Amino acid sequence: MGQLIMADLALLLLFIAATGLGQSTAHEPEALAPPANVAPKIIAPASKNSKPTKPDNSDQTVLLKIVVTAVEGMVDVRTSDQKLWKPAKPGQQFEVGAEFRTGPRSSVEFKIPPDQTVVLDRLGTIRILDAIQQQGKVKTELGMRHGRVTYEIEAAGLEHDSNIRSPSAVIAVRGTELTYQDDAFGAFCMGQGRDLQYIDRFGFKRQPIQFGGGAVKAKMQSGRSSAAEVNRSEASLDPRGRFAGRSVLERQRQAENPGTGGNDYRTVASIQQATIAAGGALTGVPRIPGPLIFTLVWQNEALGSANLDLSAVLPNKRTISISNPVVGISPEQGTHSGDMLGQNGGGVERIRFPLHFPRGQYRLKAQHNGPSSEVSAQIFLVGVRGPLAETILDEGRSPSNPISLEPGQSFRTTVSPYGQTYTQTYTQTVTQ
Repeated sequence: MGQLIMADLALLLLFIAATGLGQSTAHEPEALAPPANVAPKIIAPASKNSKPTKPDNSDQTVLLKIVVTAVEGMVDVRTSDQKLWKPAKPGQQFEVGAEFRTGPRSSVEFKIPPDQTVVLDRLGTIRILDAIQQQGKVKTELGMRHGRVTYEIEAAGLEHDSNIRSPSAVIAVRGTELTYQDDAFGAFCMGQGRDLQYIDRFGFKRQPIQFGGGAVKAKMQSGRSSAAEVNRSEASLDPRGRFAGRSVLERQRQAENPGTGGNDYRTVASIQQATIAAGGALTGVPRIPGPLIFTLVWQNEALGSANLDLSAVLPNKRTISISNPVVGISPEQGTHSGDMLGQNGGGVERIRFPLHFPRGQYRLKAQHNGPSSEVSAQIFLVGVRGPLAETILDEGRSPSNPISLEPGQSFRTTVSPYGQTYTQTYTQTVTQ
């Protein structure tokens, strides 16, 4: 028995010696060398004074708050259509979707940080549709059902995309201050700044109308095709008052003849047509061909000045202009209204014969006499004659054929006031 055990033990030792069992075969793994074209990354130890780097949030969208700063009279606010109206108080903060309404002799002022101030006047309703800031740009959408609102933007260091929507029009605010009103009489806005846009929801093709850009506030209203047309309509006063009940055609005649001097041309014409011939003599008012009025209206197409001048060569070869403002003697005396430099967003110049005027052709010229640093301007050249302000010249008012003059360019036309038709030519002369 003992011999068998000793034999087994000897075989076991022989097996261990042959296989190496019990000896350490572990080896340290070799480090993986970096590729030849990649430099090893060196991580510096963190300093005690180092601060964690803030993540870049420029692409994030920030929802802006609406802060009520002033309340006068009866002002209510609600956060959505499903909520009840509650009195508004200074210091309250709201998010997008808040709606304000004002009562008689009431107003509310609220701010949209960092630089927008909105004032809603009496009997108005307005809702904040959108107010966000992203990538250095502030986008604001206001919806006004009715009322009057004043919108101010400080515009310091931020790009703004602000719109006011109402039932009658859409206003794109790119300037610094704008007053907008929408009621039963239509929409009206008056703003100061650059690149203001007006879109009439019921207008011609609903095309954006650019206005503003001058040193004074520009005006725009529904039913008008340009700010110059608004200025021309305001330059004419109806001797019967604002509520005279004129027809559309009569209002157009009044606007086309701003220098009426208080005369109601319809009354004058009726007296002239009521003359009675008796024994070779006329009883009543003698017929006169005048007045004859040529009006140049222009609207600057960008921020800056545009010095345009109106001149006319009369049938007797004499020229009436800003340098020669009075031509002829009474009763065929013509006068020039004077030079306007177009520094306030546009200008108006007129040539007027109050009673009689020479027969023949009149060669009219609208010249952009400003230096190359001045801006271009859209022009409107209108001529009327007689007590009923009959239109004999109408250039530039067609939306499909606007007339724009760069510095050094001119528009020329020829018209015969006594004739039934008139001819016109259009040339451009660029001075070096």
